[in-house]
Amino acid sequence: MESVEHEFLRAVGLHVLERLPDGVEYSWPRVSVGCDYSSTARFGDELDVSLAVAAVGRSSVTYEFTFACDGRLVAEGRVVAVRCRLQPGGGLQSVAIPSDVVSRLTGRSQSAPSDSR
Repeated sequence: MESVEHEFLRAVGLHVLERLPDGVEYSWPRVSVGCDYSSTARFGDELDVSLAVAAVGRSSVTYEFTFACDGRLVAEGRVVAVRCRLQPGGGLQSVAIPSDVVSRLTGRSQSAPSDSR
């Protein structure tokens, strides 16, 4: 799921780790991950993995993933990531997702995120 998320972010012009010109860094640590399997996949099978943005909150984005093999559903997953500012010394502080980033994530203009997370 992580590699598909990274590919999605690159495709919409975003980065997993973003450093602004002033040196401030932002990232998207995961706070919840889950996956439910519905059928088997074997070593060597090629899986098609799709990603959909299920929700965008004040500081979080929820992705839903579908795994398929030859058109057969294999699994469904979910990841919640939070936009955080990296603090000196390694700490994280959740921050609001800027409206331009929300627009890129959702593919549409949006003036403010929809929930309080």
